[in-house]
Amino acid sequence: MDANPSGTLLTIDSYRFRFPERSVTQIHALIDPLRPIIGSFNEITDPPPSPLTVDLSVEATSEHRAEVWYSDWIAEDFPALVLDSMDWLAEQPGVELVEQEDHCVFSATGRFEVALFDHLRSWWMERVDGFDQTCDWLVPAH
Repeated sequence: MDANPSGTLLTIDSYRFRFPERSVTQIHALIDPLRPIIGSFNEITDPPPSPLTVDLSVEATSEHRAEVWYSDWIAEDFPALVLDSMDWLAEQPGVELVEQEDHCVFSATGRFEVALFDHLRSWWMERVDGFDQTCDWLVPAH
């Protein structure tokens, strides 16, 4: 199990289930009675996810990795642009790899700075009327 702004993600074998309205604690409570059937799972210490309040959120998960989330509005109404934005990001200097994790989340690895994601926000603002001009930058505590 994992948590991020898009919700709690439960992975069983190769299947992924997202619970956008439930915290990790709530999912644990639902699954706990079924442990004899499904087996054990690793406990995590991530905080419960916070709801997405803007159209673009970026979390630096390590020095060279970032997770990018789009609001449901963007991901559902502009799926082709989500893919185009991944291509745009992959072409930027310092970016080594961009992978889509689900319809509204992708990850990027490489050597990049926050300014790159400011440019990504501008890229979206040029293409979508009403794209939220604010952006959440989440930097891990060291």
